Amino acid sequence: MDRHRGFTVIEVMLFLAITGVIMATLLTGVSVGLNRERYHDAVSSFADFMRGQYNDTVNVNNSRPQTDVCGASGIIVGGGTTSSPIAGASDGCTVVGQLVTSSADGQTVGYQKLYATVDALTLPRNDSDTDTQILSDAGLVADPKKETYDMGWSSRLVGAGSENNTPLRFSIVIVRMPTSGLVHTYVLREADKKPSEVIASGTTSTDYLMCVDTAGLTGTKAIGVVLQANAVNSGGVNFVPEGTC
Repeated sequence: MDRHRGFTVIEVMLFLAITGVIMATLLTGVSVGLNRERYHDAVSSFADFMRGQYNDTVNVNNSRPQTDVCGASGIIVGGGTTSSPIAGASDGCTVVGQLVTSSADGQTVGYQKLYATVDALTLPRNDSDTDTQILSDAGLVADPKKETYDMGWSSRLVGAGSENNTPLRFSIVIVRMPTSGLVHTYVLREADKKPSEVIASGTTSTDYLMCVDTAGLTGTKAIGVVLQANAVNSGGVNFVPEGTC
């Protein structure tokens, strides 16, 4: 008599248990890999955004109509003529840079064009005049239209080390000197400041580290982006290695 022996209940249970462990391990590995990719995408996108602020400062793109007028009190829409002899300018509004500010939660960054309201030809050019003084005399105003950049995958900008749970608060001015064309970066560790306040109190001579929170994505170590001291173009925006944040 032939006997057909099947699997016992214990053998089936062992097979299912081992299969379940293997599947769980594979899924965990896939999940960690996806989280790592999402996080690095968020950091890379933010670095590209900051590089874009320098590109917009160096390669002027003024979308404001030439009929707008700039003055000490701000921008008057439709108050000027229809022609302007200055590249990157409407009537009295010359684009000289960008104002970049953080939100309270670190998940959004606002950015606005900066305009000089004083003709560059009338600005002081004596050897004793500092760039800070020249920019003060240039009457910088920010475009009232603030655009925003959202950090990817629910990440946020935070401080380094002991402050890595604290959202960053900053106001950054990236400005092209209306007299020489040189680009300066001013960083003030306070949010929602006017261009004149950032230039008067901000620093240009130290690196500024902006860490990106991992946003609970497992399998990742915090990294970030640094604005190098005296950055003059997009090459001054770089990644920092793991362990720096």
